[in-house]
Amino acid sequence: MQSPLAVVFALAAAAMFGLGNALEHQVARTLPASRGVSVRLLARLARSPQWVLGMFNDVGAFGFQAAALAFAGLLVVQPLLVSGLLVALVLARRWSGQRLKRTEWVSALVLCAALAVFLVEASPTGGNDRAPFSHWLSTIGPVLIAIAVAVTISRWLKGRIRAAVLGMAAGGLFGVSSSLTKTFVEQIPRGVPYTASHWEVYGLATLSIAGILLTQNGFQSGSLATSLPALEATEPLVAAWIGVIVLHERLVGHSSLGKVAIALSVVAMIVAVIVLASEVGARANPPVPIRRATHPERSPRARPAVPRRPVLRRVPDAGERAACGPARPRPIRLRARASRRES
Repeated sequence: MQSPLAVVFALAAAAMFGLGNALEHQVARTLPASRGVSVRLLARLARSPQWVLGMFNDVGAFGFQAAALAFAGLLVVQPLLVSGLLVALVLARRWSGQRLKRTEWVSALVLCAALAVFLVEASPTGGNDRAPFSHWLSTIGPVLIAIAVAVTISRWLKGRIRAAVLGMAAGGLFGVSSSLTKTFVEQIPRGVPYTASHWEVYGLATLSIAGILLTQNGFQSGSLATSLPALEATEPLVAAWIGVIVLHERLVGHSSLGKVAIALSVVAMIVAVIVLASEVGARANPPVPIRRATHPERSPRARPAVPRRPVLRRVPDAGERAACGPARPRPIRLRARASRRES
């Protein structure tokens, strides 16, 4: 049975993460996309009070996440954090003035049911709070190399593909930082000098800042319906994998049927997360219809009128008129009409 405090703190962190993401989406999508990962993007985003408010929500969510990891392991806390998508979905629908669709209701119910089945049937054990540096290096080293390759490749990508690649890279960084948070929480009660003498706190700070940078660049570069599912699906998978390999957390199935239920709940959670994140991104970036009249360079009617040059006619002088001869007489018919009018 899991600690009730761990569940409460994890759900509070999920709600605050969802609110923070929703606020940050509204600001990041308004900035023009840049080639590669722009470090200056954070400075431009920091000028918006709405984005700063979203970051404060993320800081508070990290505090609740750390408190939840003090009472439970990664296999318990990380699956609960994906429920923050429900908060982001409700806010996105609220701001767009639309109601929840049937697909969103079904996905939300599937996500909640899958989480309940996973926590009841799996009964994850806490495992260890610390591990040797060699274990960390052999596990997170390949992950960091894959993230570096993905970020490098993203410089030559555009649109949804680039957003998905950056979203997966950011999710991988947040997954690694979540596992380091577990160790960081165990070191805090021993004092600041003890915590500062270990590498985990510096790795946590570096990876968190890098994750925020990649997240905002992913939100800016393309559709949120692509970047957000990649982020939300990658983070718990990487964190759970590190928890099992490095911290030796375990899933305890009570029976063969329970193990099948665990596997199905994991698959259902991944599918529900992708569907919900896609809906959140679609509502945050609604499609804008493009009409021919909105493009002046394509519409001939919208081109500015070019003023015509006045035509100047030269008046012939007396010599030219004499050279042309006498003027032609008027027709006789017209003269007859004129004579009738005079009589």
